[in-house]
Amino acid sequence: MKTFHIDLSHIEDTCGISVKFRSHKLQLQSHDCNTMAEARKQNSALAALPLETCIQRFTHFVNVPEDVVPTDRISWVRTLGPQQNPNIPLPNLITMSIYIPEGYQQESFQKVLQERATYFPAVLKYYGLDEHTTIALSLDALIAVGYLVTPMSTASALLQMHPRLSSLQPHICHVLSSQHVLPDPSVNPDQYNYVQQLSTAIADPNNQPWAPVVACTNYDGSVATAQFDLNTSGKGYKTGDTLYR
Repeated sequence: MKTFHIDLSHIEDTCGISVKFRSHKLQLQSHDCNTMAEARKQNSALAALPLETCIQRFTHFVNVPEDVVPTDRISWVRTLGPQQNPNIPLPNLITMSIYIPEGYQQESFQKVLQERATYFPAVLKYYGLDEHTTIALSLDALIAVGYLVTPMSTASALLQMHPRLSSLQPHICHVLSSQHVLPDPSVNPDQYNYVQQLSTAIADPNNQPWAPVVACTNYDGSVATAQFDLNTSGKGYKTGDTLYR
């Protein structure tokens, strides 16, 4: 079982929120003191953070069965909120993350650590750890960061949708993520600050949903509609339906 820990501290009402790992819809569960204590035993990244921070910020988790977690390709983890408009078939995106199999992460981090003594994950700085005073993190802790779904992982995943920053290859995807899009803050503080600002906007309680679903438009500004039926088990689009993104 793979467990992802999710920061939904900025969401006032979490009722109806679901999690999708690839195409699998999974049950979102709330953390309490007992589950967080156990999580900190299993996840070295959480253990590196103060207990109070973990309890306040990582409010939920989801367990993903091992048999749906591929070891040779990247996977998207998404937390999705209910759509308030019954005419819009798409849910609201809350947070997301790109999961890279541990083997690829380990290989990539080992190469980095051969070139310099330490690597400090930007996500941990986002939650208050100081890269200058925190003791060197273990390889296990670096990999464990990949199981944290946060506003910062959302910002990183969003930036990696850019054609020049995206790759389906796990190794390349990890290099892009950990060394370019979201690098060690001590190596590239300006890039960290840019992503941190985007993360803050994503986590703004007054800016939810931060990525509202809107109607697609044609080149002339008119609303785009389906030209054929795309309807599975009573769900999907019918000819003439407005298309959304």
